[in-house]
Amino acid sequence: MKMDKLKYDSFYKFLVSLGVILITLPFAGLIYAANFKVTIIEQEKYEKLSEYSRESLEQKQRLFQLIDRYSAYVVPVFFTFGLIFLIIGGWYWFIMQRELDKQVVADTKLKEVKSQMKQMDASEILKKAVKEAEEEKNTTEIFEESNTDSITEHSVNEKNNTENFYNSERLMRYIEIEKKVYKILVEKYSQSYNVISNVKIGSYGFDAVAVSKNSNEDIIFEIKNYKNLAAFQTSSIYAMLHEKEKYEEMNKCKSRLVYIFVSPQKSIDDFMNYMKRNKHNKERYTVFSENNIEVEYLAEEDL
Repeated sequence: MKMDKLKYDSFYKFLVSLGVILITLPFAGLIYAANFKVTIIEQEKYEKLSEYSRESLEQKQRLFQLIDRYSAYVVPVFFTFGLIFLIIGGWYWFIMQRELDKQVVADTKLKEVKSQMKQMDASEILKKAVKEAEEEKNTTEIFEESNTDSITEHSVNEKNNTENFYNSERLMRYIEIEKKVYKILVEKYSQSYNVISNVKIGSYGFDAVAVSKNSNEDIIFEIKNYKNLAAFQTSSIYAMLHEKEKYEEMNKCKSRLVYIFVSPQKSIDDFMNYMKRNKHNKERYTVFSENNIEVEYLAEEDL
């Protein structure tokens, strides 16, 4: 990069410029000394010179003497400090530029991904909430009918009150939980990802996606709000894996799938105990590990 193109808009650029100056300045002096021609003049002619000419000759002579006397000390010092400033400034300038380049790439990628996405409107979000509530109701009914070993004290009452899954309070609660989980995801991932909630890509809907700023691997989040975790049917995961494949195909990237289960703390504890007591059911959940799906649990009380 040419010196005239250097912009002193940062401390590190200034260090680079200073380093270049400190390195080149002593060599410029040595070049001057090497090309210095001693002027031999008779005393009589010297005295006839004008005052300006005599001062000019004397200044050149003094400059040559200074360079000749101190160059052995000045050159190594200037060169050493110049090299230090150049390395430090250049390294951190390179890091800053690399981060800037990453940000440009991330912004470009985000624009491309967003061009494929459509933000869900209020009616679509509500429809999604109804679908999730219906799924929870159906799987809970199936679980209660096929399991005599209840894992929660209120599971029987849950079966008798399935009609409450569709009331507005329940649906609004589901939407509110998704908003709170989204806020947690933003706080956790925003440094390395652009987190977007309730989006559709083609005909496929996603609770939340995290578009990477630094790599070609995004994260797809599936949020499940279950009062009885053991009622969750792993068969629904395969549909989500298909949507994950479509996401990767449309955005030309890799992705990780993360299931976030939101449930009362007691339900989470009971579910863990249930898994310990029922080995055959534990094997049913190997679908997560087999497909490299990450699982996280959040207690409703902590939201």
